[in-house]
Amino acid sequence: MFDVLTHPIRESIIRVLGELGPLTYSELMEKVGVKETGKFNYHLSKISPFIEKRGKLYSLNEEGYELYNFLRLKEGLGVRRTGVAEPIRVSRIGIIFCECHGEVSKVINLEELSSKLSEMENIVAVDVFKNVCSPGNFQRIKKWIERNLLDGIVIVGCSPEIHNGLRELLSTIDIPYEAVNILEGCIRVNRSSPKEAFEKIMCTINGAVRAINFKPKPFKRTVRIPKSVAIIGGGISGLIVARYMTLMGFETYLIEREHTLGGRVMNWSSVYGESDCASCMMSEIISSVLEFKNLKILTNSEVIQISGKIGDFQLIVKTNPTYVDAERCSLCGRCIEVCPVEKPDERYLGFTVRKQIFLPLSTVYPKAAIVDKNDNQRCFSCRKCEENCPSRAINFDSKGMENIYRVGAIVIATGCDNYNGELLKKFKHRLTTGVITNVELESLLTPEAPIEEVLLRFGKSHPKKVAIIQCINEVGCSKYCCILARKYFETLKKMDSSMDIRIIFEENRIPANAPLGNLKDLPIHIVKNLRIEEGPKVLGDEFEWDCDLVILNLGEDPRKRIMELKKLLDISTTDRGFLNPDTLPFGIFACGSITGPKTYRELVYDAQSTALKVASLLTKGEVTVEEEGILLDEKSCGTCGLCATVCPFNAIKFSADRMTVDQFKCKACGLCTAVCPTDALRLSSINEEELLAFMDEFSKAYFKPKVLVLACANCGYPAFIDAGVKSLEYTAKAFTLKVTCAGLIDSELIAHALEKGFDGVLVVGCRKESCRYGLGAELAEKRIENIQLFENMFKNKVKILQLSAVEGRVFAKALDDFMRNLGGS
Repeated sequence: MFDVLTHPIRESIIRVLGELGPLTYSELMEKVGVKETGKFNYHLSKISPFIEKRGKLYSLNEEGYELYNFLRLKEGLGVRRTGVAEPIRVSRIGIIFCECHGEVSKVINLEELSSKLSEMENIVAVDVFKNVCSPGNFQRIKKWIERNLLDGIVIVGCSPEIHNGLRELLSTIDIPYEAVNILEGCIRVNRSSPKEAFEKIMCTINGAVRAINFKPKPFKRTVRIPKSVAIIGGGISGLIVARYMTLMGFETYLIEREHTLGGRVMNWSSVYGESDCASCMMSEIISSVLEFKNLKILTNSEVIQISGKIGDFQLIVKTNPTYVDAERCSLCGRCIEVCPVEKPDERYLGFTVRKQIFLPLSTVYPKAAIVDKNDNQRCFSCRKCEENCPSRAINFDSKGMENIYRVGAIVIATGCDNYNGELLKKFKHRLTTGVITNVELESLLTPEAPIEEVLLRFGKSHPKKVAIIQCINEVGCSKYCCILARKYFETLKKMDSSMDIRIIFEENRIPANAPLGNLKDLPIHIVKNLRIEEGPKVLGDEFEWDCDLVILNLGEDPRKRIMELKKLLDISTTDRGFLNPDTLPFGIFACGSITGPKTYRELVYDAQSTALKVASLLTKGEVTVEEEGILLDEKSCGTCGLCATVCPFNAIKFSADRMTVDQFKCKACGLCTAVCPTDALRLSSINEEELLAFMDEFSKAYFKPKVLVLACANCGYPAFIDAGVKSLEYTAKAFTLKVTCAGLIDSELIAHALEKGFDGVLVVGCRKESCRYGLGAELAEKRIENIQLFENMFKNKVKILQLSAVEGRVFAKALDDFMRNLGGS
């Protein structure tokens, strides 16, 4: 240190690199003001312990920055407080524009914009590409970065959230970068306001150029991917994925919570358009996976915990006792003969009886007797079946077990449930009165069902008049119901060609995208104010029909399965409550009806597509991932514990006055950073300085009024993108910033925006039931309410909007309404 302080040239080198670095040799000489290379090399060698050279660029190392801060303190400038991100002094920035196949040039003049940006400080290169996402450009861009000695890059074009090509490109960049979304964020939504759009884009790029100084260099690591996969759910989707995985040689774990594989399809009578019965089709699929030794099937099992990250996923699986050893059971039926307990057989709506222990369908796996798990306490005292089993396959003393499985990827294929809500009451669902659901009808149409006996119970002969009521669902179209209506029409007609069968829709319950065209050759009635009375009788405005049998065609309901998944993963849902697969962690996939209603063909295609995605990941062997998480400055931490109280994942622990963050549990939501009073915590992926840099540049826009939108990464920002994808025009006088979670937005951030000249702040987050981080939406709502209550200046200038990721139309309308309330247009 003494060597530096005793000579002004050496001190000047430290100051220049501290303020402006990294710099090339010639740039550093020029800034320091030394013209002789010999003299410069001499002084450079004297301070070598404080500097480092990467390629052709010189910068300060850790000791160098400590010395630089010492020089600042000596002059009374002070050092920025710990916990706040230090600028990384990016001095050679390149800007790449993507024309997005000519879309951008239709609204703004790219040449004019490029020219203006070339004149900015620290911008050393600007280039325009027709399509940045093209894989052929990746190497070209990499060489462009090297040729221009860039230490930061801004890519201006589309949104990496929805364009895989851009995401792949960003993953190859190992210098700080910012991706500026102007296609969905401006070009498509501000087409009628080119002047404001130009200003908006200019301010956004200026913000990115400033923010990149606070963006940490991406911390990437290479992880090995085990060639193994866990599939949660043994229905049609899970089985198809398992078949492909085992066929390709991957170690596969298939986990099913029920006694047998097959899911709901096993209870179908048939699949429309397929030649075989549903259970026979499923039996063939199951048989095709059983031949592989690299498959482990875990039935009667449930996943109770998922932890880890890509490359090291860990599942704790609890296998419940079945009391019957499937390998020993010969299906002789002796247990059923001696069982004294008879129960109504729910498989056939209680029209027949079964024993407490019973044989499954002949087509299922595993093939073993089943003990009813909902009422097995009496078996422990009876034990007649155990005593009489000739194979000694029954043991009521057997216990469950828990095992840990480590895999490279996870597939969620847990399916969903049939609708079971208030509409069943509205339409008088009751088996004994002839109002049944399609699920009940399916069980009666299976080959094993006593259909003749059942139908006779409705009227001593086949029903002559049958009504099929469609769209028994709260929201949206279930897609397959029209196919089912045709199947039931044709099946019942085969039983009795004289049957009068009518397909009935309630007018105000028909989804906009319902495929009614598939039923145009069948007798369809669209009825207002549809209702059912005893008889059964179907009534509506100008409609009345006495019939013998009413079939309620149920839609799908994901709520129960989604709530179970929320205990395992930080998932988010679509506006209909289904799992949004785009929000799953890297290495975890989802397919089947858990992601939305699908026809049988769509289920198959979706499973095949998912299997290929998983195989593509596992065959790589290793992948480079960018780490995200919470950074802790232990010197600033006061161990108050506020962070631990708000963490929804229990990732923060305190012991011996020391705080630790479990990086496996941490999902980088940022809620802890919002409540930390000493700024000891910050996100590795984004920090407040980046947001402030953008906000400061946004505030320089000439137009008034202007609005700042703070949108959560999970629902708010995707809704902003959705508006762009749908080309929904809205006000050009709004700037949108992505934050990890709405729950980390505090009053200081909002106050800063208003002080900078924004006329309003719109906070856009998830609905409470859809929040990926559990408490984020609720915290945001309470925080906004509190600051509106205590800060009069916030009263009409701050608003919170809660929506789902696909509600771009709601986003656009709410923003226009907010702008009008502020006096804008």
